[in-house]
Parts: sequence; structure tokens; C-alpha cells
Amino acid sequence: SDSTWRPKKKGKDVQEEVVEAPPEPTTVLPEVTSNTFILAPSRHHTLVGYTGPHYGGDQVIVFGHNSFGQLGLDKPTNGVTVVPTCLEMLLGKKINIIAAGSCHTLFATETGVYGCGSNTHGQLGLPVCDNVRAPVLIPAFCAETVLDLAAGPAHSIVCCAMPVLGDVGTGPRPARILTFGMGTDGALGHGDKEHKQEPTEVNFFRGKHILKVAASQACSVVMEASCVYIFGAGGFGGVCIPLFSPYGLYTPTAVPGLPDKELIDVIAGGHHTMVWCSDGLYGFGCSTDGALGTIGNAATDGTLMTHATPLTFFNDKTIKSVAAGRQHTLVLCEDGLYTFGLGSYGQLGLGRDCVQTSEPMLVPFFQQPIFSESPMLKVQCGCYTSFVLTTRAIYVFGDCRYGKLGHHQKYDAWEPVPIVALDRLFAPVLVEPEPAQSATPPP
Repeated sequence: SDSTWRPKKKGKDVQEEVVEAPPEPTTVLPEVTSNTFILAPSRHHTLVGYTGPHYGGDQVIVFGHNSFGQLGLDKPTNGVTVVPTCLEMLLGKKINIIAAGSCHTLFATETGVYGCGSNTHGQLGLPVCDNVRAPVLIPAFCAETVLDLAAGPAHSIVCCAMPVLGDVGTGPRPARILTFGMGTDGALGHGDKEHKQEPTEVNFFRGKHILKVAASQACSVVMEASCVYIFGAGGFGGVCIPLFSPYGLYTPTAVPGLPDKELIDVIAGGHHTMVWCSDGLYGFGCSTDGALGTIGNAATDGTLMTHATPLTFFNDKTIKSVAAGRQHTLVLCEDGLYTFGLGSYGQLGLGRDCVQTSEPMLVPFFQQPIFSESPMLKVQCGCYTSFVLTTRAIYVFGDCRYGKLGHHQKYDAWEPVPIVALDRLFAPVLVEPEPAQSATPPP
């Protein structure tokens, strides 16, 4: 018999209850912010970290050269991955930071720091010199709170929080810096040029309030709230301060010329360094090919800026993000994306007619009306590549070798193109309606 409860009729005029159809599922566009994606391009490979509602949530997508296992796919090291591929081993882990060296990669997660790729000089902080083809947990950081990390071609730098008593508040925490890998020209900051396989503390920084670390060619950079320190190659890799040493800075040295203003970010390019301050943008290092913009024209010997110098072009602009490649620079402002430096692979996004400029140039592609609805959020650079995150896609341009642009093409991208394989991460999300409350039969 039918056991479904129904209200009893009390008269002929009683109308039967009308049951409405359940609401249909709807789709909404996921909110994308600058924190949704981590962009980590390097010389031969690229990694993209993602935190969002799609495809299992937290994940890392990799593509490019895997010569030393730096993609972490546990495949033969002579392979090239041209199709953006999910790194299964880290699927579901919350990724806070990714640092890509030439042939090694570091991942800071909520459960520790993982590394893969080349460990020839100890740049993974592991006690073996073999290549590591899948991410492994680095024991030295298992009990540490990692605040930031960076990777040079063959060395690494990690900033860890020091234990404090009581409430730490929201400001910078006292920290310590550990470096490991190739120590050429003093890049590890220990006063010598010895390689270190074990992460070793740079005593100079103990207890300082560190905001950011960065690394480039045989060079390391550490930023406090009002000071930037450098150590490593002199006259190369972005340090370029012969005033202190023509060969290398073996201990941390403060960069001269910076204003007494709040520092927002420091960006290490291949041969130059940019410092983003509350009052504008500063640069120092090698100005070859215009990587420092117009300030390179005033370099003392035609190529080197030996102290931080303001790029006055950006004084009246609202800066949102800055990135630097081997010899080019990207500055994202409220009114558009500016690029300058070397563009021989298309990394300036200005087309084939502009392969070098010291004058910051607006990229016409991003002046289209569509980008008022899907604005640019941040920029990042590899050696000869450029990446732009918008609220609806990731765009790339520059050197396509080894598939590190992820755009399925065998030619360089002279103008921005989207990484179509990642469009799925920007797709609408299906939202199920809340279940209707069921009627409760009377007692």
C-alpha cells in the first residue's frame, strides 16, 4: 500500500497542495585573486600553483624541460612536457610558495618544504648529490615555519620564523636566513665561496624582521622593512657594486641609494634588481639592453648602476606588480602593463618590431576593452618569458623552447596568448541549491 503521508481533506472545497519543483543548480564564475595562482617560471621549466574549487582544489601544474627531474613527475629526466600536467604527488596540499631554479624546484607547503630536480651542488638541501625526480620532504625544515624562499640557478635561500613568546601580531616576525647550494662568488653569504649541501644559517640576519628573499645569477637578496641586503657575484647577477668588491660580496651588504621609505617588494632579475618602494620604483645592476629602463643611460661605466636609482617614469603611476627576467622588466600599473629591456624572443609583448627598448612601453594587447572586465592581477618572468595573470586567464609571451610557455606551439610568442590548457581553472563552478526543508507530518 502507499504509505506516503498526505493531509486529510476536510471538505470538498479544499484544494490539493501544490508541490513546487526543486530549484535547478546554477553556475557562477569563481573569484580569482592574485593569491589564487602562484606563477613560477624559470629558464627551462614552469610551475603554476593553484588554490580554488576546481579539480580537487589545491594543486601544482607543471610544463617544460625535465632534464634533472625539476618538474617532479618522476619520469625519465630527458623528457619534455609540453602539455600542462598536474603534479599528482602534491595534489591536495596547500602550496604557499614555489621557487624555480635553473634545474631544481622548491615547494613550501603547510606540511613542510619539498624539493626536486638537480642536487649537484646541494641546492635541494639533501645529503645526496643525485637528481631527485619526485618531490621529497627536506628534513631541515620539518620543524620550521617558512616565511619565504627563493631559488637561484644552483643555490637556494629560505627565510624561517624564529620562535617568539606571546602574541606575534600581524607585523613582520623575527626571522633567520638559511642558504645552501653553490657558493660561487659568495652567493650563500657565509664569507666564503664554499658550496653547502646542508641548509646553513647566515648569522648576520638572525632576529631581523625579514619581508622578502630573492635570488638570481650567483646572487642573493634579502629585504627588511627599510633596507635591502645583497651578497654574491660582483659585477654580475644584479649585485654590481664594485665599490665594495670587484669579484663578489661574500657577506650581506646594504644597498646604497634607497630612500627612507617603506619597501614593498624586491625583484631579482638575471643581471639587475628592482626595488618597489612606497614612493616608486628603484633599480640597480646591469643596464644592458635597457633592463633598468632609462636610468641605465646614466650608468657610470655605460652598463652598471652601482647604487639604487629611481625610475622617475613611474613616479605618478600606481604600481600593482613588478617582475624581472634575465634582461627585461615588467611593471603592472593601474593604467596598463609596461615592459622594457631585451625582447629578442618576444618577452616584451610588443611584437616583432620591438626587440629592445630602454623606454617603458605600454603593451597594446592589454589595452583592449575586455581587460576592463577581466583586469590584470600580477606579472611574473622567466629568463626570456613573461606571464600575466588576469581574472579570466593566464597569458604568456616570449621564448617557447622546451614547451615552457604551455601554449602548445613550436614558435615564440611575440604577443600575449592565453594558456588554453589552464582555462578549466577559470571555468564557471556548478552550485547546488540548498535542499528544501521537508514538511513534518503532524503528530
